[in-house]
Amino acid sequence: MIDEADASVAAWLKGGLPSDSVISFDPPAPREGSVVNLFLYRIDSEAPTLQAAVVRMRDRDGKVTSTRLPIQRYRLSYLITAWSEDCRTEHRLLGSALRRHAQAPVLPKECLHGFLTEFDEAIPLNMASNAEAPPLHIWTELGLAVRPSLVLSFVVPVMPAAAPLATPKVTSVDLRSTPSLDPSSASS
Repeated sequence: MIDEADASVAAWLKGGLPSDSVISFDPPAPREGSVVNLFLYRIDSEAPTLQAAVVRMRDRDGKVTSTRLPIQRYRLSYLITAWSEDCRTEHRLLGSALRRHAQAPVLPKECLHGFLTEFDEAIPLNMASNAEAPPLHIWTELGLAVRPSLVLSFVVPVMPAAAPLATPKVTSVDLRSTPSLDPSSASS
């Protein structure tokens, strides 16, 4: 699931970067060439509590065919950094990422991969919002000096698998009757 979200966001971002740029999902570290790094540093559930209600899946006639749990939603947060031989190129790469977001603040259908193609809803992208400042603690944990970076986050819907009904579908009813006993003959 996460690899398909990675592929989707990489396809989106690649459309706004110089053609010689490389996208990496490894932890931030100095690299050769022009590299934009998308480091997945946080995954949060968007549901305040687990929803216990099941969703009934119906066929065209309205008959229940299976059940599943409601769609779950998870926020994926990426730290975006740029790596190159010089600071100006790194700033140009980060500027290209910002420009891409300004031009296309959602993941378009042509960029979606895997499970994300199953949903008919746009996936809004949040970049450098005030609510989600770049996580400064990551730099010290990785042993690197703080550097210019952006945060890209988006919520992915995840559809739980459908479970077949526990009882078989009723397709016919067989009614049988037995002759009743005559109450007067039962006493003799």
